[in-house]
Amino acid sequence: GKADTTGGLGGAGAPQTSKNVDPAISKMVWMGTDSFIMMFPLLNQVQEWKVKRDLECAQFAGHDDEVVGVLVIDNKEGPEWEENGEADRFKAEESAVFTCGLDNVIKCWDDYDVTLRYEIKEKETELSSIGYEARENLIVTGHDDGTIKFWNPDSGHCHVENAHSNTVTCIVSGRAGKRDVLVSSSFDGTIVVYDASKKKEGANSYVSCVLEEYQGEGDE
Repeated sequence: GKADTTGGLGGAGAPQTSKNVDPAISKMVWMGTDSFIMMFPLLNQVQEWKVKRDLECAQFAGHDDEVVGVLVIDNKEGPEWEENGEADRFKAEESAVFTCGLDNVIKCWDDYDVTLRYEIKEKETELSSIGYEARENLIVTGHDDGTIKFWNPDSGHCHVENAHSNTVTCIVSGRAGKRDVLVSSSFDGTIVVYDASKKKEGANSYVSCVLEEYQGEGDE
């Protein structure tokens, strides 16, 4: 089998917990004070997991209501295209943590000393999700009314897309061929694909395509 090391937060007397992302575990055997064996039949593996105790956690305290999104931007290494000078990057030599909450505030945190760098207040509609478009250096938020907003983290200005008719549930980034794209989903059952590079062309909309479930005759 393969060895893997993970563990939960807590002191020496606290229960240790961990969330497994591999296929189902069929059996666990405690091996002593700091490790146990787990069987993964679907992986044809037996793994040894070690418990880490007395770990510390940092708290980013500052929202006045429920936090609905967390975004970590790690720019320490930078993408392959950075050397071409195509991106106006956010603090290219550093990393940051962004959070958004039902208090309608987007907060940017320093991930080293857990201090607040700045915040952006949304005044029009409730925040529901958050994402990042790396090439164009845009923070992207989804909202309760279905809108998507592309924020410039330096100026606080945003581009608005009326993409959905219901709450935005998820925002993810990816690649489509040689293009960087952003994808959003909603309770309205649609998936929208965006190409933020269109802003350089002066386009009014960044939307590339909209996907929705086809309801033909006889479909339920």
